[in-house]
Amino acid sequence: MTDTETSIVGIVVKQILDKISSAWKPYDEMEWNISDTAMEPRYLNIASEADVVLLVSFTFNLESSFGEMKFCVPVSSVDKTFDHFFSNKQSNSIETDNESADALKKLSGGIKLSVAGVLDETDFTVNDIVNLKAGDVLRLDSKITNNLKVVVEGKNKYYGKLGLFGSKKAIQIVGLSGDDLV
Repeated sequence: MTDTETSIVGIVVKQILDKISSAWKPYDEMEWNISDTAMEPRYLNIASEADVVLLVSFTFNLESSFGEMKFCVPVSSVDKTFDHFFSNKQSNSIETDNESADALKKLSGGIKLSVAGVLDETDFTVNDIVNLKAGDVLRLDSKITNNLKVVVEGKNKYYGKLGLFGSKKAIQIVGLSGDDLV
């Protein structure tokens, strides 16, 4: 890697390590830093061959290129943290589970998802599609009274009826789909 690439990777890794430290903070004050980098991991003396290591891999996709980054952490360096984590978990697991669930709901509540109402699906030939023009009618297989599929992030999750809410189109949920329920 060039010096510029090494510098950029260093900045990104530092941000990742800061996030890891922040995530582990409730369990232990861990200071993460970059001790060395190498394109060939065997040249790094992180742990002996007999040591057990925790290996975390990240794959990065950037337009037409991709790469992989691996964090290698000797388990012996985080044993104390794991002991602390599991002892806390066992002593108040129900309370902790509820707190974790509440925190997860709070964190994930603002995530935006793609939702679509699907009237119906049918097959057409390429010639039919190529020759479409304004005013053509596509005949579908379902009846007008059938429920719509409500698709969340590409998966059927609900069934609904098409309607209006004020002056806007809307879908009223009438049931759950049997496909891939959350």
